[in-house]
Amino acid sequence: MTETFVKLPDGRWIQFQCLGAGSPTVIFDYGAGGAMASWKDVFEPISQTTRACMAERAARGLSDPGPIPRDVNAAAADIDAFVHAARIEGPLVLVGHSMASYHVRQYANLHKDGEVAGMVLVDPSGDGQTARFTEFIPNLAELLGDNVDDEVAAGCVKALHEKLLKRDEPVAKTCGGNDPDRVEATLSEVASMEVVSTNQIKAAARSYGDMPLIVLTRGDYKKGMPAAFTAENTAAMERVWTAMHIEMTALSTIGEHRVVDGAGHSIQRDQPQAVIDAVNEVITKARERAAKP
Repeated sequence: MTETFVKLPDGRWIQFQCLGAGSPTVIFDYGAGGAMASWKDVFEPISQTTRACMAERAARGLSDPGPIPRDVNAAAADIDAFVHAARIEGPLVLVGHSMASYHVRQYANLHKDGEVAGMVLVDPSGDGQTARFTEFIPNLAELLGDNVDDEVAAGCVKALHEKLLKRDEPVAKTCGGNDPDRVEATLSEVASMEVVSTNQIKAAARSYGDMPLIVLTRGDYKKGMPAAFTAENTAAMERVWTAMHIEMTALSTIGEHRVVDGAGHSIQRDQPQAVIDAVNEVITKARERAAKP
């Protein structure tokens, strides 16, 4: 796949890739700290069915940094700017993993019926999820080792701007990387998600009518989880996670919820065929709806 760049109206350059031909066009977006490469096992197979596109978000890959904060409205606006700048033809099927659930849902919330033809949410993050998890797992932050608060985050960005550090140096490990722009963008996305982005998406929320929608949920809650998690912690997380996914499924009157056995949080890596099948099913349903008089 050849790397391609497009210039947004505000002057920023965005790295993206498109493959295939046909309608609807599928747009992929990845979770916090991810990259286009996270879709490597899914992207090309979908491009054999229709046009498939994905972009590196602000400060990821070779894309220019964007304005801070990187809340969900900023992310949805960047998707819109990218689609228009790259002259990507709609309608669109949106595929979002983890935190990108916020981005694709908000894009659908803010665009009229017909512009978004379908959606696949891959083990998606739910609105206000940290508060919902913490209600049942009070020491969640401690168990997850979440030690990057606002003060630490500000120190990370300052330190990384002042001096180029190796990835294995303590500061880079604490900050989650050694690229100051990428670190700042990721920390801003995560910091915005729980309250600011949740409030933004709730304010714009709407029913998607009978839009094709499939929500995929991990079947393995041990994979990738902290060793300190107890059986009770795991069970609580599964209950809350499943409840949030059922809520998202109900956004469409024909929404489908599927548990993917053997998959952890990154279903597109652990069970890519489950994602490919879901996206292709949504494409087929979108085409059938478009063909109706």
